[in-house]
Amino acid sequence: MRRAVILHHRLPDPDSPHFDWLIERHAGENPEERALIAFRIPIDVDVRQAKAFAAERIQDHRRHYLIFEGDLSDNRGSVERIATGRVIEAVIELTHMKLTIAWEQSTCTYRGEQSASSGFWSFTAADGANR
Repeated sequence: MRRAVILHHRLPDPDSPHFDWLIERHAGENPEERALIAFRIPIDVDVRQAKAFAAERIQDHRRHYLIFEGDLSDNRGSVERIATGRVIEAVIELTHMKLTIAWEQSTCTYRGEQSASSGFWSFTAADGANR
C-alpha cells in the first residue's frame, strides 16, 4: 500500500509557511529512501477540497516524513501532519500525472500537468473527485 501525507511546514521566517504534499512513489519500508514525490503548496489551499490548485515540485523526500512530526534539523522549521491517505491509483509520467488518494474523510482524484516554463504543476480535480 502506498501512502500520502500533507504536512504543515512552518519555516523560521513566519511569512513563508506552506503545505508539503508527499506521495509515495512505490511501497516500501526503508525510511531513508527518497521515495516520496514532493510538492510545496500555498498555505491557503486544502488539496482535499480544492477543485484546482498550483503546486511547486520540490526535491523528493525520504519516506520517514510519512510519519514524522516535529522540529527539522539545520534550522528548517517544523512540520505537523495535517492529513494522511492511501494512494489508490498513481500514473506518474515526466510532465503529467493522475492520482487517486483516499484521505480520512474523502477520496480525491487529481490530474496534474507540469508547466513547460517552470517547476510548477497545475492540478485539477477529476470528475467525481472530492466526495
